[in-house]
Amino acid sequence: MKFIIRYIIIAGALYIIGQIIPGVSFVTLIAVAIVAAAILIFDTLIEPILAILTLPINLLTLGLFSVIINAALFYFLSLIIPNFSVAGFIPAILGSIIIFAIDHLVKKLV
Repeated sequence: MKFIIRYIIIAGALYIIGQIIPGVSFVTLIAVAIVAAAILIFDTLIEPILAILTLPINLLTLGLFSVIINAALFYFLSLIIPNFSVAGFIPAILGSIIIFAIDHLVKKLV
């Protein structure tokens, strides 16, 4: 049940991000659903491994390297998922910060 709640909230946040951040756009709602699922899969399966592998550089940058990794994921998803586009580095950073902040809050509350 928690996963479904997280999925719905992340999908809603992605839709809003597509509306307010210039450079992030979704053509269809199906693209929003696919990106939300991909983000949750990444968060569940791959992020713990990356957190361990990038621990030294995260310590040196006081955690800011995690923002770069999340922005890279956000941009990479725009390359592989049709009808979803991110127009550059700044929109990718802004979108990833908002998504992963909301996801972190949802994980704490649910």
